[in-house]
Amino acid sequence: MSVTDRWWRVTVRDGKKVRTKRPEYGLGQRWEVRWRDADNRSRKKRFDLQDDALDFDAQQRLDPKKQAAKTSVTELHDLWLPTKRHLGTKTRTGYDTMWRVHIEPTLGGRTVTDLDLLELVAWHNRIESRDSARQALSVLRSMLDIAVTAGLLPANPAAAIKGGQTTKRKVDSLTPKQVAALAKAMRPHETEFWMLLTCGLRFGEMAGLSYEQVSDSDEDGWKILHVDRQVQKVRGELVWGLPKGDKERDVPLPDWLAKRLGKNGRLALPAPSGEAWTT
Repeated sequence: MSVTDRWWRVTVRDGKKVRTKRPEYGLGQRWEVRWRDADNRSRKKRFDLQDDALDFDAQQRLDPKKQAAKTSVTELHDLWLPTKRHLGTKTRTGYDTMWRVHIEPTLGGRTVTDLDLLELVAWHNRIESRDSARQALSVLRSMLDIAVTAGLLPANPAAAIKGGQTTKRKVDSLTPKQVAALAKAMRPHETEFWMLLTCGLRFGEMAGLSYEQVSDSDEDGWKILHVDRQVQKVRGELVWGLPKGDKERDVPLPDWLAKRLGKNGRLALPAPSGEAWTT
């Protein structure tokens, strides 16, 4: 079984992912799942969204009639993990940590159908860090959702446990005076601040910015910035990749801000160390 992007082909050149359009670009639904049915006939189904295709792919790997009584949590994890491969490296690394540290040692060998609410509550309460408990529960809950959709479970036993879901927080916007004061306080790195604020970049996108991403055209004091990369620190190493969700985009860039960017070298806004900024 496989999930194929019918619109884009991704190759690696000089350590960077490069996307090129396929002949089918823009024609029909983008994502295609191929598998063989019980009679060994080749089948395929197309989807608009990658998440839907990945979920369907995972479901086809599970035969409820044969697997419900013997599928382990580890086997479920191996089916669930590919549905998250479109996420950023840092996010996937966080999921992997939650699995290896908090889920696999206790629950990995258990059969999915044997899990019950009281057992999972006790497991969740034993995780000392509140943040880790929230993240681990989120991963387990997502895994068990696949089992429910595939018919292995009638309901998700982790759904009733409080936590694991992010809550919306009220955000108080800054006034123009507060923004100006904050930019002044950021000196000598106010350019990084204005880049994040003006262009709406994620931190990793700003950190990996190169002047090569800035268009040569200038219309009424604006240029175009092609956001096609980001850099993050994962387990002590700098990891380069496409933006979140592998989605490139163009954003307007004021000419006055473009003039502040360094034009030599790989990084337009390097940290004082000369390397990329990290959080």
